[in-house]
Amino acid sequence: MLAKVCSAAVNGIEAYPVEVEVNAGYGDTIIVIVGLPDAAVKESRDRVMTALINSGFNFTFGRTTINLAPADVKKEGPSFDLPIAIGMAAASEQIGSDQLENSMDFAEVKGQESVKRAMEIAAAGGRNLLLLCGITQSL
Repeated sequence: MLAKVCSAAVNGIEAYPVEVEVNAGYGDTIIVIVGLPDAAVKESRDRVMTALINSGFNFTFGRTTINLAPADVKKEGPSFDLPIAIGMAAASEQIGSDQLENSMDFAEVKGQESVKRAMEIAAAGGRNLLLLCGITQSL
């Protein structure tokens, strides 16, 4: 199953949207992260799996591919751990992916300077920004 989660990253002082796409499939048990990740992003597979297991989620067997789009911009740091974790839980059908369909599209934020500035500050500080609307149950 494919799950998509919106996040943000920083390039210099500018924030830009990053879509984290997680596909849980069949095959050998392996987690692959693509989309020009640096070493810290690649290490997130271990941090995220440990966090998910310690939070009561089941280990996902089979091939898990995590795509960080856009693929032409280098992704740095551990700031993608949360969207990867949410995407892995949704792709393995441990949380409802319908919750992720309510995520705010970053195109809608364009022109809304206060929200856009908040995203830039969050991204510049190395923290994730995950915008979800209409969630009534905790993840």
